[in-house]
Amino acid sequence: MSEYVRVRIPSPLPQLDKEFDYLVPEGLPISVGLSVRVPFGRPSTLKTGVIVETLDESDFADSALPIESIESKFPIISPEQYELAKQMAERYAGSVSEILSAMIPKKAVRVENTFSTNTANTTLKAMASELTIAKGDRVYLQPRIVGENNNPEWVQHFIALASKVLSSGESVLVIVPDYRDLALLEQAIQEAGLSDVAYRHSSEDKNSVRFLSHLKSMNQIGLTYGLRSTVIAPAKNLGLILILDDGDESFYEQSAPYWNVRDVALLRQELTGAAIVFSSLSPSSEVVRLVEIGYLKHRKLSGGSAISRISSGQNRLDDETYALVSKTLREGHSVLVQIANLGYASAIACRGCGERRICDQCGAGIWIDNRNEFRCRGCKRSGPLPNCKCGGSQVKTVRIGSSSIAEWMQKAFPDAQVIHSTGEERLLEVEAGPTLVIATPGAEPGIPNGYSVVVLADAGSMLSFPTLRALEQSALRWANATSKLAKTGIVVFVGLVAELAEQAKQLDFYSMVQSDYLERKELFLPPVTRLASVTCSSAVDLQALVTEVKNLFGSGIREINTIKHDVFAFCYEYSAGKQVASELKRISSLISAKSKSRKPGQRLFRIAMDDWQVI
Repeated sequence: MSEYVRVRIPSPLPQLDKEFDYLVPEGLPISVGLSVRVPFGRPSTLKTGVIVETLDESDFADSALPIESIESKFPIISPEQYELAKQMAERYAGSVSEILSAMIPKKAVRVENTFSTNTANTTLKAMASELTIAKGDRVYLQPRIVGENNNPEWVQHFIALASKVLSSGESVLVIVPDYRDLALLEQAIQEAGLSDVAYRHSSEDKNSVRFLSHLKSMNQIGLTYGLRSTVIAPAKNLGLILILDDGDESFYEQSAPYWNVRDVALLRQELTGAAIVFSSLSPSSEVVRLVEIGYLKHRKLSGGSAISRISSGQNRLDDETYALVSKTLREGHSVLVQIANLGYASAIACRGCGERRICDQCGAGIWIDNRNEFRCRGCKRSGPLPNCKCGGSQVKTVRIGSSSIAEWMQKAFPDAQVIHSTGEERLLEVEAGPTLVIATPGAEPGIPNGYSVVVLADAGSMLSFPTLRALEQSALRWANATSKLAKTGIVVFVGLVAELAEQAKQLDFYSMVQSDYLERKELFLPPVTRLASVTCSSAVDLQALVTEVKNLFGSGIREINTIKHDVFAFCYEYSAGKQVASELKRISSLISAKSKSRKPGQRLFRIAMDDWQVI
């Protein structure tokens, strides 16, 4: 029996980001992954930690304190998860202990007391699939835009691939962007007879449900599925990782250390040797890069296209498109119109001087929401609007939002059922018939047999969003809306010109993003390089960090100067990632310890090693 153990205490506090040795009292049954109560500090207080290693001897034997008690009947974290936490901390200049705190759900004593690792013999049969994925394969799967039935093709392929891996005695991780995709996946799981081996991980579930799913994933072969945090969930004998729409904004963690699903999944794939499949109708620029360098295999499924038209004018509904919508509704069929922004006014300007109104804090555009309140698209502030620089307080609408469009459509088509769908409500499906749906991107509900017409009314204006990812984000939203077409449906792109219009005619979303990637490659911008940002409210402390970083890396980094004064952003090579992360962590820690600006308990620096929003 081991005499000592190493313990990690899950916590965001930097002083706890290390392993601590403890003595094992005689007769106390211990194993890696168990939760324990241990004395800590002076005077000793009890803290909850996790055993990460057992030892026969310790360099701290003379001072090692004994474990107070075992807190869990079953391991609550696996060795693979712990190794993943260490690799994530190394990549993102983060803390292993704070990542562990995100991996471990709150304990439910009653659930643990009744849980058994003995499982019923569930016979799993592999489903037929046109795809073959071998152990360790890395694939980008691009399904057909319009599938053969009501279910999106990604669902069918995910279930077929998962059933094959499960039947071979390995587990599967499935990560999807939002609740709409989750609902489609759960329906498919039920129809495939996999419910008994499917373990959902969702922050919306009660704590007891979450903890039970955690224990099942730790101890049983199964299909572990859910949203963003599922990528760090346990999975016994992991054989396959499936990810939908890796470029979706919801896949970027908003708290330290600001990881993203794609890169964490790739770390986990390398760690376990599992196969990994990224699936999307339109790729992220990072996936295009991985395909270009041969790291991912590109599998594009042929067939299942749709009729595509281009409206190069600036009007959302030109005469031809309006006539098409009107005719479709009169014939009793359905139409989907995608509008880029929610609210009554998606952009406003000063009535006096005509200048576009922007936020005085972050520089993003101002819009008017459904409650007729001014809101910022960047920092999300709301409230009274300050006077314009010219002194004027009156505003005029430059471009109306989806709420205004929906009201106008109700008047224009009184015999149709007009539905307004946004991300603020959970509308998964609407009834077939003369239905006109006005939806913001990502909120398009399904309809039996698909829409007869899909109008991407703001396609051109979506490209003007002030972000490096405007095109790839837009292409993904267009592709996902287009996928809701009927087999004989028509999609209309409004406002696209030149090469992009030709690619849209062919529904060639991969080429759209590939062209954008090649332009970035010439400019040495992500994803050809990685982009880190450091935010700090203290100008003195931030400048001290900038000086240290430049002295260390010199020409090895390229500073980005077109951002806010309290942010230091720079590009660097992938090969320098570990060194840059390590030095940023070290330097920020030293400056924080000496800072006169830092308040007690405050994290002085916000470090994001792959900041997708900074440019």
